Amino acid sequence: MVATTLPLIRDTAERIGEREVEIYRDRLIGRPPNPSLRPKLIDLFAGAGGMSLGFTGRMGHSFEVVWANDNDKAACDTYVANFGPHCVHGDIVDILESSAECIPHAGMAREGVAVHNTTGVAGSR
Repeated sequence: MVATTLPLIRDTAERIGEREVEIYRDRLIGRPPNPSLRPKLIDLFAGAGGMSLGFTGRMGHSFEVVWANDNDKAACDTYVANFGPHCVHGDIVDILESSAECIPHAGMAREGVAVHNTTGVAGSR
């Protein structure tokens, strides 16, 4: 049985390898594997845009930055010069409280948060 399945496994690995190379080449030029699945992101506390840069085609990814914010005017101006006019200057709390600014709704990937037992080993949570 091993002798008959080995060519199938090898053939599948070669096809998967070719597709991975194709996806990698697309990423290098900023083209997502499936343009309809191009993820969007917002950049909070954006500064001059380092995180935005890391998620764009310039670094081999296909994310579209749709909104950014920073409290520092100079950082916001730099961001706008590099990435476009979607960076809003101001305190995020004030922006959230204002109905004038439309902030895209987003889901967040969250890591588990460890809750440490502060009452000792035998304590309850």
